[in-house]
Amino acid sequence: RGLCGCGILSVFLLVGPCLASADTCKEELADAIKELQSAVMDDDQRAQANDMLKQASQLCSAGNEEEALDVIAEVRAQINAE
Repeated sequence: RGLCGCGILSVFLLVGPCLASADTCKEELADAIKELQSAVMDDDQRAQANDMLKQASQLCSAGNEEEALDVIAEVRAQINAE
């Protein structure tokens, strides 16, 4: 019984940070989408930012949180440059 409980704890400790990271990715994505909705941009810039956020969403879903957060940061830089 002790080994089984320890195994479950080990799995939680390994998976727990990944779950937190995925949540952060989704939260950052949601925030960036809201920022884009209120941003003043021309249609081409908005379309490009939307495409980038779609890519970030796919990266989040695939578990590539760091790459997704980099893409989100690029979108935010575009929004703030206007």
